[in-house]
Amino acid sequence: VIPVHGPVDPEGLSDLYKHPGILDFSQPFAEFETRRLGELSVTALPLLHSKPTLGYLLEGEGRRIAYLTDTVGLPPATRDWLQREPLDVLVLDCSMPPQPQAPRNHNDLTLALQCIEEVGTQLGVLTHVGHTLDAWLLQHRRELPRHVTVGWDGRVI
Repeated sequence: VIPVHGPVDPEGLSDLYKHPGILDFSQPFAEFETRRLGELSVTALPLLHSKPTLGYLLEGEGRRIAYLTDTVGLPPATRDWLQREPLDVLVLDCSMPPQPQAPRNHNDLTLALQCIEEVGTQLGVLTHVGHTLDAWLLQHRRELPRHVTVGWDGRVI
């Protein structure tokens, strides 16, 4: 049995809720709840998306890493919570290059960089990168601030 530590979302995960197989949805995270998973402390952070979505603050061995994907901006409560103590790394959703209008469900580069600056972190890592952002970065990678980089599959931070 695999415990699923996520938000309550029987609508978005309807097939999995109906036929969970080896998945156990009996222990959903509440917003800002902290749990110990072995040596790791994990705090659920609410995000802004079309369905219930959580990011996670991972703390262990003296490091604080926030993993926030599937979001467009940050709810004020999450931003404020993350500002209280400095982050070592913020891994943040950034699907698109700068857009002329505000994005709907995922950050564009403008919004992602704004979130990184507001939260404050030693390193910002862009994730959930779409093809259009990838193509844009081929021409503009040097425009990223020095403390912001792009994630990739298999990357170790």
